[in-house]
Amino acid sequence: PSPEAEAKLREVDGIKLYPTHAWSDDMMPILPASKNIGVTPVIIGVAADSGCGKSTFLRRILGALGTEVSSGHTAIGDMMTVVCLDDYHTNDRAGRKATGLTALDARENDFALMGAQIEALKKGKAVYKPIYNHDSGFKDPPELLQPNK
Repeated sequence: PSPEAEAKLREVDGIKLYPTHAWSDDMMPILPASKNIGVTPVIIGVAADSGCGKSTFLRRILGALGTEVSSGHTAIGDMMTVVCLDDYHTNDRAGRKATGLTALDARENDFALMGAQIEALKKGKAVYKPIYNHDSGFKDPPELLQPNK
């Protein structure tokens, strides 16, 4: 992060909260879930090149499951939630221009936060997940995700 962002960096339970993720002061990256789902969620990673159809593939799986998807940035159904790696970009477009790094560079992605949050969801906890807005190129305020069955 930039020196300005570094000065605003805070840490909660060993997780660095970069100010570029638009955290509010009261947000925690991991918190108790609103309900116990009673089962351990299955986590499946889908990885491939940019623009190859990962999101389309996952939307089709959501449709095949016949699941209702809630409105919002993240596709959340009653049986499946799609978490996009792009949401864990450390910087927005302007920030990446300033660093001279692309979104494909590991230094421009908050893998530590992503790993901690995926692990928390697997353990039945809720998370405030960052949002990268592809339309604007900015980081939107994080959204609350509950564990899914």
